[in-house]
Amino acid sequence: MTIAIAEGSDIAARFRDLAQTAAGDYIQWVLPGDLLLPGKFLRMVCALEGDASMTFVTSRAHHEAAEDSTAGELVLPLDAPFMLADGTQIADALCTSGQVLSGGLTAPLFRRRDMERWGWFSTCFSSGRPGWQRLRDTILPGSVLGVMRQPQVIAESMTP
Repeated sequence: MTIAIAEGSDIAARFRDLAQTAAGDYIQWVLPGDLLLPGKFLRMVCALEGDASMTFVTSRAHHEAAEDSTAGELVLPLDAPFMLADGTQIADALCTSGQVLSGGLTAPLFRRRDMERWGWFSTCFSSGRPGWQRLRDTILPGSVLGVMRQPQVIAESMTP
């Protein structure tokens, strides 16, 4: 496991540093205040290895804060412990509702090749914070998501 902390004098330099120092076939973002639950990597890597058509795999988030902490989040309805979902349909639902996907940027596990294709999200951050609409428009359209019903992260409350 490699932990990369982007360094540089400006945002472009930080993302160049990230692209050069991150290693491995899978990329996990962990935002401040978020925690990964034990076994997350194993479960998600197995899912991605088992289905090359999946762009990434994600889960909903468990919140330790008050119950209303999910008010701005879209929690995907799942009939099974694991399902495939159409990223374009999810993007449309997020756009219509003004919500963000449960778990934010910490919930998914991405393939490195997709992170490279998406420019490591270098255009999706403003003032050092994720731009949820830009992220939605970058990663969801045309994607196939694997979605786990069981939460795999503990996330702070997010605001869309």
